[in-house]
Amino acid sequence: MVSRTLPLELEEEILIRVPPPSLARFKVVCKRCLENCDGFFFSDDNKWIQTYLMRTDSFWSVKKNTSLGSWVWRKLLKYRDLAKSFYKVEVNNGRRTSFWFDNWSPMGTLFDITGCRGFIDLGIPARSSVAEALSKLRIRNHRQAHLRAVQNMLQTYRDRQARETEDTALWKYSTEVFKPSFNTKKTWLQLRDTGPIMEWHKGVWFTHSTPKFSFFAWLALHNRLATCDRILSWSPGINPLCVFCQRQQETRNHIFFTCGYSNSRHPRIPLFLVRYVFQSAIHTLWRERNSRRHGDRPQPPAKLTRIIDKTVRNRILMESKMQTDESQTESRNQTRSMRSDQQLWFYLFNCFI
Repeated sequence: MVSRTLPLELEEEILIRVPPPSLARFKVVCKRCLENCDGFFFSDDNKWIQTYLMRTDSFWSVKKNTSLGSWVWRKLLKYRDLAKSFYKVEVNNGRRTSFWFDNWSPMGTLFDITGCRGFIDLGIPARSSVAEALSKLRIRNHRQAHLRAVQNMLQTYRDRQARETEDTALWKYSTEVFKPSFNTKKTWLQLRDTGPIMEWHKGVWFTHSTPKFSFFAWLALHNRLATCDRILSWSPGINPLCVFCQRQQETRNHIFFTCGYSNSRHPRIPLFLVRYVFQSAIHTLWRERNSRRHGDRPQPPAKLTRIIDKTVRNRILMESKMQTDESQTESRNQTRSMRSDQQLWFYLFNCFI
């Protein structure tokens, strides 16, 4: 067993904070976990989960209302039905695959086909593995067609050549393709409801963008910011006038395009700067709007302009520095592009703003 120890300083800090009665119990639990799990949570086989959470059950048969485990564990149990369609097992020796609850057969999960009655009809216990079920299989004359189909399928597996390799867990990549590795993107694309590609998506989600700014721009484009025209629908008593000019009703279009506070000249600049300045302006104006709504001191337009300028400069400088440290040719070209954007931004800001 590989020895895994905590740094001495961290171990002493933990032990100091544990009360003496709990400390003795803590040592016993850790000793048992290390003995059974070969390194607590670090085991490749997840023996701790099998020993203390699933025990003798399969992951697919553990009760949803269990009090064992953490909040994350209970969430995993809650979404098993959704994950079941993405998961199946390629059976080799069959020792680690649940006969009833894992999706290993061409017919799908056998428990979903036979129900609890299948334990009795086929004479195979609920906690049996595939290997155990095949070794104890007895030919029976069943009246139900689905039981006869299951028995014929089992006979096919039993007659094949014996294999000693471990079973392989497979994850769904596409409609009919399963692979032994998990891919977050492929899974997400299958779970989500696919919609049409928006023409403006490259102006919101682009390389070197700030996620916070991209999120606010996305909300603004969907008109989901809590502007007064929307707040009136659930709180009619508010003042609907724009907090900047106090002349017209506050709407998304008014705040960002027609209000005298935010309406100014916008010189022609490169695409990256257009996108980034656009998002930075949305975020800065919205923060100032919220500050005024909550009674903070108003800031003059020149102050917000300097904030946007500083944000853009810092972003360009940071990206230039990060790309300078890289040695690839493509990165050098990007660095030269960033430096030219930086010089152009300094020039435009000093000339036009």
